[in-house]
Amino acid sequence: MAFIVFEGLDHSGKSTLVQSLSKELKNRNIEFVLTREPGGTTLGEKIREVVLHPYDPISPEVEILLISASRRDHIEKVIMPSLEGGKWVICDRFWPSTSAFQGAGRGLPAERVKWLNQFTVPEHIAPDLWVLLDMPVVEKERRSQIQGPSSDRFEMQDKIFHQRVRESYLSMAKENKDSWFVLNALLPKEELKKQVLEELKKRKWLHR
Repeated sequence: MAFIVFEGLDHSGKSTLVQSLSKELKNRNIEFVLTREPGGTTLGEKIREVVLHPYDPISPEVEILLISASRRDHIEKVIMPSLEGGKWVICDRFWPSTSAFQGAGRGLPAERVKWLNQFTVPEHIAPDLWVLLDMPVVEKERRSQIQGPSSDRFEMQDKIFHQRVRESYLSMAKENKDSWFVLNALLPKEELKKQVLEELKKRKWLHR
């Protein structure tokens, strides 16, 4: 059993890598739950729609409270029951996204963000591994242009915002080297998958 979270800038290839890992786990007959944040539950998906799409402007404070509410519901209804049932949990984003996007990106006070993360996430709900797909912001912008215009609230932020987010992620990974695995998101998809699988084998969660 393992709790693995994928983090990174938008367009870093998280979703593709998560799907690839899911297929591998299925082939190995490993029971797992694939989920995401914000989202993962009926309430969470409704909050996701509000948070990601800028129908109406919301303040950073409202944004972080909505995301935290979604996370707590997600933990209670999906993550905790799955782990208690002996299943792997593969999650696209978790609390580091809040530290990176709402803390570093939006400029909310770090101590308040940390407190809210701790209040929202029970101490015993700790991922075994964080996989960070890292890439330069200029590459994120290039991939965004290829996909065309987006109405995503975060996609619409400027390069400086995303640079702060990236630096926050790298700082968290540097401070917790044992639990973070940083990947170069510029590598080919198959190579990224190979490196993740090798890391899981190294940690003895997968057999050769």
